[in-house]
Amino acid sequence: MVLRSAKSCTLIISIFLGLIFTIIFSLFDVLRNAFCYNIHINSVILSCILLGIITVYQRIYIFNKEYSKLLQFDKLHDFELKKLNLIKPITLYISKNNKIISQAKLQTIIGGVEKRIEDYAAFPKYISGILIFLGLLGTFWGLSHTISNVANIMNNLGL
Repeated sequence: MVLRSAKSCTLIISIFLGLIFTIIFSLFDVLRNAFCYNIHINSVILSCILLGIITVYQRIYIFNKEYSKLLQFDKLHDFELKKLNLIKPITLYISKNNKIISQAKLQTIIGGVEKRIEDYAAFPKYISGILIFLGLLGTFWGLSHTISNVANIMNNLGL
């Protein structure tokens, strides 16, 4: 597993978002008309996208803060250790006085930290699933209106 710094992850995400916003800016008139066609579903989709972006940046910040605290574990005070969320299992099992741990205790610690990281990483997955669902919902809504409009045109033709 390759560990990247928070700055490099943030830079990669920001460049990707910059490219997307550049495309949105160049197609703004077309996208505005499409957005206004079904403003309710599109507003929910846009809100979920913004919530997801903010959440990912927040999670990167939290991961970076906890990782830097883990690197400075020996220098931390007890009140600083209590503020940590992701590496709380480490703070529960390892004290500054007891630096020798057994293999079973180490497996328990690693399992607890892994569970917390998975829980933190699950929310962006849920957001992406919601965005896919809302996109499909908007597609079916648009198709149902298209089919009803085609049916109205055929009825007006008198065929």
